[in-house]
Amino acid sequence: MSRPSDSFDAAVARAARALSKRGVPAPRALLSLATGLDLLPERLERAEAWPLADIDGIPATYRASRLFSGELYGTPVWVLEDLSSDPLPRARGYELAFPIWLAAQSGARVLLHASAGTVLPKLHPLPGSEAPARPEPGLKPEPRPPEGEAEGGPARGRLLPRPDLSLLRPPPAVSAAAQRLLQAAKARVEAAKEAAKEAVEQSVDPVEMEAEPHEPEPGGLLFASDHLNVSGRSPLEALGESRLGPLFPDQSRLHDPALRRAALALAQGRGLFPSVGIVACTPAPHLDTPAESRAWALLGAQAAVQGLATPLIAAAHAGLSALALVALVDAAGESLAVRRLLERAEKTAPLLEEGLIAAAEALAGLDFEGEEQAGKVRPKGRP
Repeated sequence: MSRPSDSFDAAVARAARALSKRGVPAPRALLSLATGLDLLPERLERAEAWPLADIDGIPATYRASRLFSGELYGTPVWVLEDLSSDPLPRARGYELAFPIWLAAQSGARVLLHASAGTVLPKLHPLPGSEAPARPEPGLKPEPRPPEGEAEGGPARGRLLPRPDLSLLRPPPAVSAAAQRLLQAAKARVEAAKEAAKEAVEQSVDPVEMEAEPHEPEPGGLLFASDHLNVSGRSPLEALGESRLGPLFPDQSRLHDPALRRAALALAQGRGLFPSVGIVACTPAPHLDTPAESRAWALLGAQAAVQGLATPLIAAAHAGLSALALVALVDAAGESLAVRRLLERAEKTAPLLEEGLIAAAEALAGLDFEGEEQAGKVRPKGRP
């Protein structure tokens, strides 16, 4: 009995062979674009457009799209156009992620995904978790009840005498030795701090230096450090065992820190000020309720993005690293019409495009590891 993965695996293999026969260069990265990034293919070197309508194996969901091949900073990439129509009611999850597996089978090791999202609220401490308030300067503390009386009135029983705490103090010789050890430890800590500071000042490697991220805010850019799949969906549903990847893919190394740090430093060098945070991957196509936004924030997310779980899980299954870039178009709780949201998304498109260019430039300074750890990157020239 055939499984869904059998026909799907075969379709991916046929499409990869068809693109190879047509001379489409093998990519090192797949750039998956959100709405409003139509200009990015024009910035490719040696750019070529490949209609997918007549490529054998391509599902109907993507037959109206085009694939662009080219180079960014010497790195061969594929750029996938945003879908021209909403495929969610008609396509299965693994069909939506078809280009991820196609790119991986064709040589890609990294997914750069660009989309729009919402800034989640900053939650205040829960009631009762605040530190006790200190008395203001100049105010006398409330007098303690007289000895032998409790706060509620006279004590009913006899109070025990207060213990003599001086008996617990160490002898002077022991105390002096402890002080010398403490001072020596403090000196070692200060020396280590100075050595670390000097090493950072002398280092110019953006992979070793974590650029200072900014707080997420509407109109800004966010690099995902991790994600929460709160959509309740996965592109692996109904796929079963597949030759394209493991049955239970490991997502612990999906968001590559070396790539993110390098892209963050280069983005700041371009005048961008991205934030870094966890992204809640929400279901689509609808906006979150206020309660949902608070729930995602309570779980640790700083932004919410619709439909992002599908490409990220597929990337992990295919053995790719990922860097998800999010244009923050609004804040949770804003009551905006969809038309206004789309207008804001178009305004943030240049910011998102520059972020993708910075990420592609970061790839040019990183090496790709071997097949046994496909997709993981490291600084060039390092073991």
